[in-house]
Amino acid sequence: MKRNSLILVATTVILLVLIVIEILGGFNDLNKDVEGLIPYSDSLLMRFFSWTASIEFTLIILFVLFLFYVFQRNGMDEDYVAMVVSMIIAMVVVLFLKAYTREPRPGEAALGYTFLQALKNADYFSFPSGHVARSSVLACYASRKGNTPIKVISWIWAVGIAISRLALRAHWLGDVITSLVLGVFSWSLTEALKKLWTGWYNSTLGKIDLLRIK
Repeated sequence: MKRNSLILVATTVILLVLIVIEILGGFNDLNKDVEGLIPYSDSLLMRFFSWTASIEFTLIILFVLFLFYVFQRNGMDEDYVAMVVSMIIAMVVVLFLKAYTREPRPGEAALGYTFLQALKNADYFSFPSGHVARSSVLACYASRKGNTPIKVISWIWAVGIAISRLALRAHWLGDVITSLVLGVFSWSLTEALKKLWTGWYNSTLGKIDLLRIK
């Protein structure tokens, strides 16, 4: 618990600092410099690799794990539910930050949208990266459930997703760095609030025996 609390405090501070830097335009020069250093790649392989952190593929992973726990464990695994909760937190934060900062993706024009307009068209905007945030949450889950090689591979994959988003010119450096931190923050926050949400979960969805955390 103490270790997780320290991680939560650290990621909260780092995340807030990164958001402030973005709002103040502190990433602008660095973003341009890194864009010039990383070659543009729109290959099928690069797009497929990036797709492994898409909403569609993430839902497939969540569904497969759901079926595994239902039919093999006869109930939900606490870490699996924590991952789902963390994913929801991360995606809500991504949505609101995109709408608030309204940072255009590389090569796209800035739009004079209001916050509500930007909220409806959030995918147009760059900061932060939903792909990288999802991969970070999944890496946290894999780190909890897997052995050392799996932990290393999962984080190499998450960093690889970040690099692929840069190479595809879908995001800036500030976007992907913030999103890696956001995933860890979301997981740590979920862990810190575990007693709160597990009690609520088991008193609602957990009334169905196969969905109960066991």
